[in-house]
Amino acid sequence: MNTIVGIIIGAMLTGFSMILNSYFSTRFSSTKEERADRRKRYQDHISEMENFYEDVLHSTDRLIRNKGRGREDELEKVYRFEVKFKLSSTKQIAEQFKITLSAIISMADQLPELPEEFIPKFEDDEHRKDRLEKRKKAERDREKQAQKLISAPYAEFGKLSTLMQEHLESLRGKSAP
Repeated sequence: MNTIVGIIIGAMLTGFSMILNSYFSTRFSSTKEERADRRKRYQDHISEMENFYEDVLHSTDRLIRNKGRGREDELEKVYRFEVKFKLSSTKQIAEQFKITLSAIISMADQLPELPEEFIPKFEDDEHRKDRLEKRKKAERDREKQAQKLISAPYAEFGKLSTLMQEHLESLRGKSAP
């Protein structure tokens, strides 16, 4: 009789320990998967921010190099960055971006305008030569003036770039939530 009671108690303990083992194994593996999933989403977030910042810096640099001029779609893209900064970046970076844009606009406003170019359907060589010479002279004057003014936008651009690098480093330094 003692043997039967011992076997029953042993079987119950074995069954109970198997149930507990199964429960905790499942719980630990799901917790581990959840942490891995959170880590992956966090790395994707960092990668997305990195790509966004790279796009911002490239577009802003291009705008500076073009002395504040660009196609309408390029300019619209730059202005849309401000909205995305408010949604996904730090307040300090958003403010620095505004300051950088303001410096670019200020530089562009101080530069002489290029003459509007009317190209007639029929143009003789002499008129074409005069028109092109006026255009080149205006471009040279604009370039000369831009060389004096371009340091201010680039200084603000450098500050923006530094803030973005620091933000990305802080994100990489944190562990996934």
